Amino acid sequence: MVEREAGARHKLIAIADPSLCVSCGICVGSCQDDAIALGDNSPDILWSVVADRIEAVKAHSTTSRIAFICERHAAHEAESYLTAGEHKNETEVIVVPCAGAIPPALLTKGVDENVEMRVVGCPPDDCTNREGNKWMAERILRHRLPRLNRDYVDAPITAVWAAPNEFVHALNAPIRTKQEEGETVPDHLASRRLTWPVTWRNYGAALALLAIVMLAQILLTRLPYDRYPEQPTAVQLVISDPTAPYGHYLNEEAIASGETMIALAVDGETVFEQVYDPTAVLTDSPSPIYSHIEVEQGERAIQLMVINGNDTLMLFDESVAMEPRAILNLGATRDLRIATPTPQKK
Repeated sequence: MVEREAGARHKLIAIADPSLCVSCGICVGSCQDDAIALGDNSPDILWSVVADRIEAVKAHSTTSRIAFICERHAAHEAESYLTAGEHKNETEVIVVPCAGAIPPALLTKGVDENVEMRVVGCPPDDCTNREGNKWMAERILRHRLPRLNRDYVDAPITAVWAAPNEFVHALNAPIRTKQEEGETVPDHLASRRLTWPVTWRNYGAALALLAIVMLAQILLTRLPYDRYPEQPTAVQLVISDPTAPYGHYLNEEAIASGETMIALAVDGETVFEQVYDPTAVLTDSPSPIYSHIEVEQGERAIQLMVINGNDTLMLFDESVAMEPRAILNLGATRDLRIATPTPQKK
């Protein structure tokens, strides 16, 4: 846009830069005087094509309808409508580079011949040529120049803005209706909208949904909830180095003479035992021992022992008061026979 000479009716004028042209044709649809050509093609060609299709509609079509579609839709589901296919006689289809390339006055030409006119363009925010669909919708809604003639506001001119792979659905989409003097009549103007305005009904539905969510939240706060669910009393056995007791209490000859086992007994009943290969026990990286054994609450006699053949090495042998949710941790190190156990409440 550049400034006009002083005294001109409009301050700015649009200047086309051929080096930036992408052949979308939107400039052709923006000029109501047919003064812009798309390359070497005069805008009169489009008018001639429409006139020929109107004659074709009257001659053999069963629906008296012409549809303008953009190149994206033509490349997907429109082939049978463009060639001598099974749908050829249903609707005359005219392909334009973009929906924005259609002058509004071109649509009125078909209406004058009692032919329904439909524009099939891309959905909102999905136009290959940026805002071709938006500008075309604004023109036929009389929100943007060049506007559709006021006499054709209620004329059978409709638009469907759909994805290219939904061409057939868009072509056969029903016209919206409205109530007028107690009768249901076609609402052609509403059928041209690209997007639907937000009304009090939209806000009402949103507020109702919000109220339901808040009510559910209030009701859920009344449900009983225990932040610390009941946990069983347990003895947790963690021995990272099972060889720790052996260096102090058993010699290699004794270990190698029979089966080696670590066992845990509660009130005289064995609740855990693990057998080791005697030769593997004395390696530099023996497998650690971990076990979590649930026990009943109250005073319990806890014994942790190493059994090698007929020899038993007692690592821990005490009576422990196991309170609710208490966990007794037992572990062995190289320097100490047994780490000091203290029941922990969780």
